[in-house]
Amino acid sequence: MQKKTSKVKSIWKITKWTNPQNQKDIFYHNLEMENGDKISLGKITEWAFTVGQEITYIEEEWRDGRKKWKEERKFTPKGWGITDKQVAFLGACIIKAHNPNSELSVIIAELKKEVERCS
Repeated sequence: MQKKTSKVKSIWKITKWTNPQNQKDIFYHNLEMENGDKISLGKITEWAFTVGQEITYIEEEWRDGRKKWKEERKFTPKGWGITDKQVAFLGACIIKAHNPNSELSVIIAELKKEVERCS
C-alpha cells in the first residue's frame, strides 16, 4: 500500500457503471497524473475531478499483480468527515467574501449549482 499525491494532468475517460443491487451510478474516472501514474477512481458524480486538481490517493496491488486506487478520505482534526455539501457551502461563503457587491441571488444560484454537482 502506497500513499501518493499528485495533480491531475488529464482526464482521458469517464465510464458509468450502475450497481445492479441499488441502481446507483458510479463514474470511474481514468486519470493521468503529473507524476506519471495512470489511475482509475470511482465517484458518484460525473465531473468529480478537474485538470490541475491535487489528489491524494492510495495505491494497492492485488495478489495477481493488478493495481487498485482509492482517494484518501479527508477528515477534520477531530476525525469528523466533512461532506461535499459543507465544502460547497464554504466555497459560497468564500465567493461572497471576495465579491461583497455581488447580488445574494447570484451567490445562492452558484451555491445551488455546487450542491447539485456534489450530490
